Amino acid sequence: MIFNIDKNMMVYLQMIIAVIGIITAFLSVLAVYSRFCPTKLRKKVLLEFKKLNFYIVPYLLIVLYEGLHTKFMYGYNNITLMYALTPYLYVIFSYSLSYIFTVDGNYLPFLKIKSI
Repeated sequence: MIFNIDKNMMVYLQMIIAVIGIITAFLSVLAVYSRFCPTKLRKKVLLEFKKLNFYIVPYLLIVLYEGLHTKFMYGYNNITLMYALTPYLYVIFSYSLSYIFTVDGNYLPFLKIKSI
């Protein structure tokens, strides 16, 4: 292992990644509703977001319910609960990825950039 990262530091890194995912999802939605987004592209992206909402909103509601259930039934503190629920928030990145894929027309241009 190159870096010596303890468990607490790993929790904070996971939380930072989850917050970045939430911010990028918010910015993706904001970009769609900006006046600079063409109407055809807006319709395509909103259609993709609608498909995502069909799965992600119930998923997040279930995660929220399970988190609250765990907190009140087993008495977990907030830090332990955040540590347990943070990986389930990574699904939020799908909004920004969907926006990128729709704007580029395909996922290949994005993968070409990432492979360099």
